[in-house]
Amino acid sequence: MTGNGLTSWLGQFAAWPWTYWAILVLALALLVMAFSWWMSRPTVVNVHDARKGRYTPTTPINRGEVEMLHYLQQAFPEEGVLFRPRLSQFLTPQRRSDRKTLAGLLDMLRVDFLVCTGEGVPRFAFDLDNFRTDEDTPQSRDAADKRHLLRQAGIRLIHLRTSARRMPPPDDLRERVMRTSPKSSNATKPAGFSSSMIGLSTFGGTLMAGRGDNSAWGDVRKRS
Repeated sequence: MTGNGLTSWLGQFAAWPWTYWAILVLALALLVMAFSWWMSRPTVVNVHDARKGRYTPTTPINRGEVEMLHYLQQAFPEEGVLFRPRLSQFLTPQRRSDRKTLAGLLDMLRVDFLVCTGEGVPRFAFDLDNFRTDEDTPQSRDAADKRHLLRQAGIRLIHLRTSARRMPPPDDLRERVMRTSPKSSNATKPAGFSSSMIGLSTFGGTLMAGRGDNSAWGDVRKRS
């Protein structure tokens, strides 16, 4: 094609009315949108019919955890006691920018037991004291993250020994926990998490005796 022919050919497009150009641009935009949708659509891989499978039950809780669950239910009969809830079930970052960043961490971390009021507000968290936190291990780092998040939320974290048989009577545990908890009027509002989802009490001081105590209270110690 000669230079004059090319100029003549381009001139035909330049002579198009603006409506033709608008239709062409709209058609190209629709093609781009259709291609983007096609590439991002979820692909169905090996759809399985659950009715055709065979299943075997597993054990989600062991004997010691069952005994501790019953013990805490006796100690807090008017509250609800949850087993192994994720932190994402009862903690919500206040800042919208933190919700996506912390979503994976909150969904990964759990407490062994969570005591909630009748309205569903978390009050105390309990962990079975079956690991060491003085070593630089993934477990110890997870435990440190969990303590920090619960402390920021104003939720008390108490560590217990594995066996409920070594614990003081349930009424004694409840009385000691309640007596050492400050009144809500003196509480300091924590920062970083939604107050509509969690309790607002903060805690300080020592809750129970340490490891060296030979009494029943040596089986209970505070971590946050």
